[in-house]
Amino acid sequence: MLFRSEIVSEASLADYDVVVVIDCGEAARMGKLVEQLSDHPCVVNIDHPGTNDGFGQANIVLPKVSSSCEILFTLFGQWGVTITPDIATNLYVGLYTDTNMFKNMNSTPEAYRACGDLVAAGADFHTAAKRIYIDTSAARLRLLARVLSTLRLDGDGRIAGMICTGEDLNELGLTPDALETFVEYPRAIVGVEAAYLLRELKEKGQVKGSLRSSNNADVAAVAQQFTGGGHTRAAGFRATGTLAEVRERLVTALLTALEG
Repeated sequence: MLFRSEIVSEASLADYDVVVVIDCGEAARMGKLVEQLSDHPCVVNIDHPGTNDGFGQANIVLPKVSSSCEILFTLFGQWGVTITPDIATNLYVGLYTDTNMFKNMNSTPEAYRACGDLVAAGADFHTAAKRIYIDTSAARLRLLARVLSTLRLDGDGRIAGMICTGEDLNELGLTPDALETFVEYPRAIVGVEAAYLLRELKEKGQVKGSLRSSNNADVAAVAQQFTGGGHTRAAGFRATGTLAEVRERLVTALLTALEG
């Protein structure tokens, strides 16, 4: 089934001989499963950002590959897995979104070829594009208006960013998923080299940040300063402080990165 967002099942990791973790840069992001993960004797870690900390007993981490879904597609081919239309669609979505509709620098020839093969295998690319990048709601557009009103430029227009409060989401009855792709708005401004979106988390004094760059600025290195990580041009982090405090620290770090 395409676009499921619920937990399919919960079980003890000890019940399984092998645990495969996909697209997870560090074990801590496994939440309440992290202790079970550390105790398990066979964890396979599949990811593509270079900041992955290699927490598995087996680590398939390929920074030059566009996405974890491209890695899976290659593995499935080697294993002789039959790619059904549902499998093809879900792998296509991972490739399509991680390359930001093939706009990011990780849009390699291999990524294009993989997507072509997935479409040939029955991937519903039209529904994927429509559901992810076109379909929206009135509430989400109202949220966008609020977030855009917080736009701020620094560093002579080289840095642009926006913030979203917990109140913004609550008043409009939305979840954080509604913010997906919003960080692309400040990145799209001509002259901007690094962009960010910050939002309040439910935990008091916690802020989540999404970073993007338009040139060779390494936002993954900046994210690591806030115990985050990701790709050179797309990264994220979680920090302690108010939105205003984190914003000031982040802008300072981005300025230093751009000047370096």
